[in-house]
Amino acid sequence: MANLEGSNLHYDANEKQQVFAALDTLFNALNPKAIPLSIEERRRYGSVDEKNKKIINKVKDYHSFEPSSSAPEVDWREFLADYEDRNFLEFVLSKLNSLVYEVESTKIVHDYNNFTDARTDYAYAKYREKMNLAGASQKSKELSQFFTKAARKKKTTANTTEQTISTTDTTTTNATTNNNTSV
Repeated sequence: MANLEGSNLHYDANEKQQVFAALDTLFNALNPKAIPLSIEERRRYGSVDEKNKKIINKVKDYHSFEPSSSAPEVDWREFLADYEDRNFLEFVLSKLNSLVYEVESTKIVHDYNNFTDARTDYAYAKYREKMNLAGASQKSKELSQFFTKAARKKKTTANTTEQTISTTDTTTTNATTNNNTSV
């Protein structure tokens, strides 16, 4: 598990600039040949599942090793170019998806750290307000709008018991299901 409390790995201005430049370079390299599809076009064309990828691969193999068996109506130069681009873009997507996962995870850690510190500061403001220290009341009042008082709500159904607890810092939902769930 990540060290959320002691996370002190931060990007300096130079590193941020390098990331922005790399993203611009990547965008500029891919964008001229990118084909943005509408939602309707995405539905119409769909994506190739694993079974259909095998069909494409088998047809390519036959064309490579027995070109005389290939349909003359197919532009095989275009077919092979599409095939190469498919493989290239699949690799790019895989790398980007891995990167997105890592960036999202890192952001979650920084979000968690910020929110934990914000709650600590809010608790300190409330403490200062109780001590009648100057300016504490205003800060505490302004921050209190983001926090709710403790409230409990229980909901029971035939197979699920759900308990929602809203506290001064987060909302937690616990769901307990019977052992007869299917996967």
